[in-house]
Amino acid sequence: GRELALAVHTAGKREVAADLLNLTVLHPAGDDERQVAAFVARWLREEAERQLLPQVAAFAARITTAPPVVKLSNARSEWGSCNQKGVIRLNWRLVLLPPDLALYIVAHEVAHLVELNHSARFWSLVEGLFPGSSEARLALDDWTALLEA
Repeated sequence: GRELALAVHTAGKREVAADLLNLTVLHPAGDDERQVAAFVARWLREEAERQLLPQVAAFAARITTAPPVVKLSNARSEWGSCNQKGVIRLNWRLVLLPPDLALYIVAHEVAHLVELNHSARFWSLVEGLFPGSSEARLALDDWTALLEA
């Protein structure tokens, strides 16, 4: 959710380390952009799982007894979805958003476990899960270009 300075170093091991200011990538093929990019993309997907799945479980526990199936997607047109079988798909790029916006999307999709529509009841449920959801929804518009990245 914030900009970091990227440093790529050729090293004998593969590792990604993030701190408040930097994203440091160690990779044996440090000068091969494709290999490094693929490695970082895998790391981002793992980070998305690590950060988002517990949030899905926490929101879902508040409104349903069965934990949902969650899958990561690579969609270019949506941040998330929930189908009638209760399967939630979250775009791995959520990990690139400010954390509050990613949480809003998680709450939005979890709310679809109960209301598979965008009715007034649905929006009330979203607001109950994520107070300030209206503001987050508006702020999200500024981030949609990430979907095409």
